[in-house]
Amino acid sequence: MNTPIERSNLFGTQSLSTPYGPMAIDNSYPTDGTIELLLDQRDRQRASEIYLWALPLTQFQVWKNEQERIYGAKGTDFVIYDSFNEKSGVTTGNATTPYIISLLDLSETGAIVVDFPAGMFAGGVLDWWEHPTCDLGITGPDCGKGAKYLIISPQDAPKQYEGSEYLVFQSPTNKILLGTRVLTPGADALEVFKQSLKVYPLGSTPQPARFISGLDKPWAQTPPVGLDYFKILHQAIQNEPVADRDKAFMAYLTYFGIEDGKPFNPDDRLSTLLAQGATIGELLARANIIEPAFTKPYWESTFWYRLIDFPLAQEDETRLYLDERSAWFYEAITTSKGMKTETPGVGQVYLSTKRDKDGQVLRGGETYRLTVPPNAPMEQFWAVTVYAEHSRIFVRTNQMNANLDSRNAQLQTNADGSVDIYFGPNTAKIPTGLESNWIATNPDEGWFPYFRLYAPKQAFFDKSWVLGNIERVS
Repeated sequence: MNTPIERSNLFGTQSLSTPYGPMAIDNSYPTDGTIELLLDQRDRQRASEIYLWALPLTQFQVWKNEQERIYGAKGTDFVIYDSFNEKSGVTTGNATTPYIISLLDLSETGAIVVDFPAGMFAGGVLDWWEHPTCDLGITGPDCGKGAKYLIISPQDAPKQYEGSEYLVFQSPTNKILLGTRVLTPGADALEVFKQSLKVYPLGSTPQPARFISGLDKPWAQTPPVGLDYFKILHQAIQNEPVADRDKAFMAYLTYFGIEDGKPFNPDDRLSTLLAQGATIGELLARANIIEPAFTKPYWESTFWYRLIDFPLAQEDETRLYLDERSAWFYEAITTSKGMKTETPGVGQVYLSTKRDKDGQVLRGGETYRLTVPPNAPMEQFWAVTVYAEHSRIFVRTNQMNANLDSRNAQLQTNADGSVDIYFGPNTAKIPTGLESNWIATNPDEGWFPYFRLYAPKQAFFDKSWVLGNIERVS
């Protein structure tokens, strides 16, 4: 008879029943078949854990690859993502302001000067793990007044720049993202920013940044599924220092043949196990977000969760926030002080849900309503944006619009100041009068919303204003 593994003393000769299949020991030794089963399961488990751990790295590496391949960006070039096609590639990107992004390598450029202009601009520099190295603009040390920043590599010595004209920040990685958003709507504000920003290697002639815009090319930043995930990860770790907190995971990568400066050539066995582990890891990432054991809904009796539920350093004195971090970086990109604000009138807040008021997951073939109560606590605007569950990018329908926000002049408002937003399949006829308040979804495609408040007010933080659940309607 098979002995359940949890009841075995692992002594003598036994047949064992385990979650991974039948196993056996002979004179207390695991049999050859059991050894093979155990080692395969070990590698699958490690691959799944690596998937969750490496999400920030792989996201940025895919973005860098695609920005170079599709948009032709190189060096300190910036790509402006403004159209639906351009912004739809960004993982849970906002649909209301353009993204202005440069992904560069300090080991190639050397220290970089960022002469950031004054104005309603919010940006930042992030390392390859998506830690904020510094904020720029209204949430940065210049507080919207503009300043010259100097971003230096991990190998550089900050001391040599003491007393200089620059605000000096050291990135812990060679590859970085330098990005910003123009918060004042309209083409004029964007043009002012483009003409004012200067980004150049230290010691070279100051010159305006080069911008690539208006290409309207579709793309996707979502990391690949299966074995290709590990190929991207192999790229991401090249020429990068290793933090102490990551050494155990780097040991796993070494066992898999994923190393800095060496080719990655897995055999058939390892290729299969890594593909299985990465795919299981992605399912774990989805489950981790739908049922986040590390937090509770922001408002009682709702399914809305506030996002970025971890320190910006992603760690504290005792631990790394693995599940919290993977919940954010599976679905979203970047962190900054402004994105995790606790100060009324500053930055943004992000909320999301996967369920309707009855606890059912949101389905593309059903019709739903979200009522945004009156007096939404924001100084700038609120926005509701809808993403596909499998890709984490804009739901793409014939409507070519996955967003509604309070700045939309066509939005219909109820007598009490509330707003009803409807979500329904693109195959359905939109009821008369609801056209401007409707976001189309795709049948058989799960979706989820992000609700954003820009410059949130105190009523959000003290929870006196409550956003109710999404309701399924006929």
